[in-house]
Amino acid sequence: MADIVTRFEAEEGVSRDNFNSRIAEINQAFSDIEENKGAANGFATLDAEGNLKQMPTAAQVGAAAASHTHTASDIGAAAASHTHTAAQIGAAAASHTHTASDIGAAAASHNHAASAIT
Repeated sequence: MADIVTRFEAEEGVSRDNFNSRIAEINQAFSDIEENKGAANGFATLDAEGNLKQMPTAAQVGAAAASHTHTASDIGAAAASHTHTAAQIGAAAASHTHTASDIGAAAASHNHAASAIT
């Protein structure tokens, strides 16, 4: 330490008092940091896994807890028991049928004589 002070005094014009004053300021800064670790309005610290020890809870930051759930109606969705009729979605009812002529097919009774088949 004395060599550093002597070198500063000789080369840089730094006095021993000025040097000691600066060292005291640096030591105080380190002390302030240590006192504020993990303290309110201070510095957050990490646990052994690298996670913040002072992590706020969901409620403290206005978020919902991880266990929070919503019902279908909470989010504007239909309940699981909600159903639609065929008419509501523009589909034909289950009882809806077509005749052969409705779809352009020959009737079931339609036949051809053997001589008409080539």
